[in-house]
Amino acid sequence: MAGVRHAVEFDGGIVMKSLHGMLIPISLRENIVQWHYVYAEDDSQRFTYQQGIAKCPERALMDSVDFETLRSTRAIVGWCSDARKVIGRDDASYSTIGYSTARPFSSSINVSGGALGFQQFGAAQLNFTLGPKDTKVVFQHSGSFHKVLKLAGRSHVLLQDTEEKRAWLVNADDVILHIVQTRLCHDHKRTGPPTLLKYLDTASQTLESNENWQALGSKETVSAMVADTWSMLEMLLDQTTELNQTSDRAVKMPFVKALVGFEFMAVVEERSPLETKEYAAKSNSGGWTRLIRDTGTLVLFAQGFQDLIESSHTRNQCFSWRSIPKGEDYLGTTVSVLEDLYNVAGSKSDHRRLTSSGLYWRSENIVFGRCLEPQTRFCRCNRLQDISHSDSHPSAAPTLESNGGVVFGKPSSYLPLHDDRDKTSFTRLTISNTKSKKRNGETLYTLPNTTISPPVLNAGESHSRIVQ
Repeated sequence: MAGVRHAVEFDGGIVMKSLHGMLIPISLRENIVQWHYVYAEDDSQRFTYQQGIAKCPERALMDSVDFETLRSTRAIVGWCSDARKVIGRDDASYSTIGYSTARPFSSSINVSGGALGFQQFGAAQLNFTLGPKDTKVVFQHSGSFHKVLKLAGRSHVLLQDTEEKRAWLVNADDVILHIVQTRLCHDHKRTGPPTLLKYLDTASQTLESNENWQALGSKETVSAMVADTWSMLEMLLDQTTELNQTSDRAVKMPFVKALVGFEFMAVVEERSPLETKEYAAKSNSGGWTRLIRDTGTLVLFAQGFQDLIESSHTRNQCFSWRSIPKGEDYLGTTVSVLEDLYNVAGSKSDHRRLTSSGLYWRSENIVFGRCLEPQTRFCRCNRLQDISHSDSHPSAAPTLESNGGVVFGKPSSYLPLHDDRDKTSFTRLTISNTKSKKRNGETLYTLPNTTISPPVLNAGESHSRIVQ
């Protein structure tokens, strides 16, 4: 699948080299060999064995993986290229974001009359009082901005697009930056072309570097916007926890596929009151809705998020999986978020439990591998992984790439059709033959992630200015 003609022993271990790439074994577990795929950065130069091996210093040698091992084991190809989260970047699309189509939440409990109220206080206040009840969140003047970013980096938020029917599980600091950027974009009608924050390596670094910056015509600093946004998110997060823990809720739909949350744009616009909403995910979503419930994750609804996670290296990636498919209610996230879930669940070292409730990742097929049919527009790659529940002895997850991306979902007849020519030239293929033999668990797809292409501006629109 990688253009390899021979498996050879080189410098103490087996490698399989193609013209511009190399497969290198890194571990043997039971009857599975985990491989890394590395490739040349410059296709115009010869890719040597030494260059390939140098990219994978933790390779398995002949004492653990030999030629006989290749004949008697299954192979899992690991993805070794870089990936990055792009939510909150200055080239993301913010003008397309609008209110969702989620319905008002119906429950047997009364949540502040069905809505949450927020009241703004001056920056000199020591306490920010949220809502009509005596719920207070205290911010200390000294170090409050950096403390908020630290706390947000440890929290997760689900962004659900109800129009495109797909979702993203990301860190709260990413969401705070995305909210700030969206607010700057939507406020530009009063002040001229929008000025967005120049994205650095992470959301927190971007916000910290612009802590005291003020938008044109505004007296509000980025620090103040972060404090206000976190104050609202924290209250909504606690309200989500209360909703999940209330036993007498009378939700009309099966809760395992239902999401309960709030409007993303209502937070952006600081509206009060905030109405609780619910959304019924499709059956193709698999069981990730349970993951959201079990972890008490805050859910924010909108439509028009566009691509927040994409494949960073498209050369060897399946054409159909360069971005998260629309219309299937799949969930995209990053390996760093999954590793944090493992850590909180007490499985930081063995990666056996995603949650304390017993959800775990059971790997059986290709994890981060390159496309098996790169010349085909619609390949037949099997990227399905199981996520199951066990109270006793769950199996460990496969070796994870720190910059990788993952898409949770359930096997379906999905095949992305990109334009009218696709609809007339290709039939909608089923992937039922690629389903796992064990069907009692949920499934997930995996792919690396990358930047979002800048939105195409219509005539009369102006480009956003970037804060350097």
